[in-house]
Amino acid sequence: MVVVVIGIILLGLAGGMTGLAVHQTRDRARYELYKDEFAAAEEGLNKVFGHVQFLVKMGAPDYLQKILSTTPPVVAGYSFPTFQVTPTFSGVETETEGQWAGMTLNRRRYRADVTALKTTDLARGIEHSGVALRQTLEITYIPLYNYAIFYDPIMEIAPGPAMDVIGRVHANGDMYVQSNSGLTFRKQVTAHGDVYHGRHPDSGQANSNGAVSFFDGGGQVSMTGGGTGWDSNSDGWIDSRDTNWGAAAQDLWNAYLRDSADGVQTLAIPIPNVNDPIHPFSPHDIIERADPAGDTYSLKQEKFEYKAGLTIIATATGVIPRSAYNGRQVLMGKDAAGNNVPLEYYIDHDDGDAIKWGLASAGVNATEKSVVRVSQFQDAREGRRADHNGTQYSIDVDLANMVESGIMPSNGILYVSNEDTAAGADNGVVRVVNGAQAPVAPGATGFTIATDDPIYVRGDFNTANQTENGPLCMVAGDAVTILSNAWNDSVGYAVASQTTVNAVCINGIVASADGHYSGGVENSFRFLENWSGRAFNFSGSILVLWESEGAVGEWWYGSPVYQAPNRNWAWDLRLGGVNGPPGAPRVVEMVRNDWQVAER
Repeated sequence: MVVVVIGIILLGLAGGMTGLAVHQTRDRARYELYKDEFAAAEEGLNKVFGHVQFLVKMGAPDYLQKILSTTPPVVAGYSFPTFQVTPTFSGVETETEGQWAGMTLNRRRYRADVTALKTTDLARGIEHSGVALRQTLEITYIPLYNYAIFYDPIMEIAPGPAMDVIGRVHANGDMYVQSNSGLTFRKQVTAHGDVYHGRHPDSGQANSNGAVSFFDGGGQVSMTGGGTGWDSNSDGWIDSRDTNWGAAAQDLWNAYLRDSADGVQTLAIPIPNVNDPIHPFSPHDIIERADPAGDTYSLKQEKFEYKAGLTIIATATGVIPRSAYNGRQVLMGKDAAGNNVPLEYYIDHDDGDAIKWGLASAGVNATEKSVVRVSQFQDAREGRRADHNGTQYSIDVDLANMVESGIMPSNGILYVSNEDTAAGADNGVVRVVNGAQAPVAPGATGFTIATDDPIYVRGDFNTANQTENGPLCMVAGDAVTILSNAWNDSVGYAVASQTTVNAVCINGIVASADGHYSGGVENSFRFLENWSGRAFNFSGSILVLWESEGAVGEWWYGSPVYQAPNRNWAWDLRLGGVNGPPGAPRVVEMVRNDWQVAER
């Protein structure tokens, strides 16, 4: 009996162990199945995000509908019974916290629901319903004018006199900061690259030890750290060279100063080269001439010439095309539909000062005027080049005459290109004159002038009607040079006078290289006069999006090029929302939020 009892007990134990082993085996199989289906569902979410990222950054036509029709990935041995993208929000939001705090931005959100189900023989033997994952995709459009300073190239800033930067700052590359008498950043500062104190190593300039401070959400904190011990290199400055930089930046500036250590994204204009991803388009392409046969869809959405309500092109012979108008040959531009727009007119004083098109005939008591005219002047900076004599052949756009005549771009965007290259490949430029009052057409939100050439602004620009609802303007060109109210074409380098510009300015630089300094943010506007003791007042946004391709003369300081002005610069607080100058470029940020395992 003892033997029988022991045998029964052992048999029971063996059965129990066998059952436990079977149960554990099935649990492990279920766990492995869960892991496999989880990985497949993650693959599905990655497919959604990758598709959305491609469509948005490519600027594909009808991309919003294409996002909703995203198809499941093809994964051998798996099916996707749920694979759906649902729009959950489209509109304007004002951020209250985080890097966009205080900004009003256009935003879209989509929810992706993905269920992965394994279909192999092993999976069919286990009761299961697959793994369901859910995640929110958020697309934020950031107009570049929301930044006081935005650099696509490496950013350098090294002011002599004290300088306050009131507004956000971003660089898609590295950032080099220093000062002689003080540099203060009052808002968020971000860089996709690294943040360094001092000069760029190729600038050929010596470092300075003036104060530099960043905002921490409550006040200013010095880049020296104030004896906090974060300076692991013991060079007196806390920057990306320090081994503990990421922790130091978080501790000192509370995420108001962030760079590559914090995963800051590149903020790029959505103009990828889908035909050659290795060589993407340059932001400079947005100001270049339209090429309807060769431009991709994304370029056509961003190039200013396609956007323009009025286009003025000078021919290669230096003569703006003339066409018949009321029996007379008159300078012509083109409207958005390609129709001729007269640029010459006269005021008939014998007929109640009526504005008439064409040229006045002999004996008529009239004043002849034109929206454009041809001129030339000297640019001493470009004249220092071995391949340039400094003479610039300019198409001058007279904004006062534009206002008087009513010849304005209907949507507020004017595109001008000077293809007069007869005197030299880089000598054709565009200049804005008499621009105190912006030519804002009825129904337009503001005024933008863009060109593929270097652009010069002579005298005050957009200074009239500067109220809360006053016009917002933009100037975009290969480089932007400021000529004061005292500028004289026949004199060139002379004493400047106080001048004010209120605009978003998009321009290029000549990067630091081979011992030549770029000039830094403080010289992102180029000058050609003795501004010593004179003020250049600027309210707007500085957007440096490229290295100049036409105005490639290197930065040079002193007579006979320029002496620096007193820089009274500020970000225009009216640029803090979604309404800015017409045609202004924007960048896109995409993030994945609210990941979760959904119930099945």
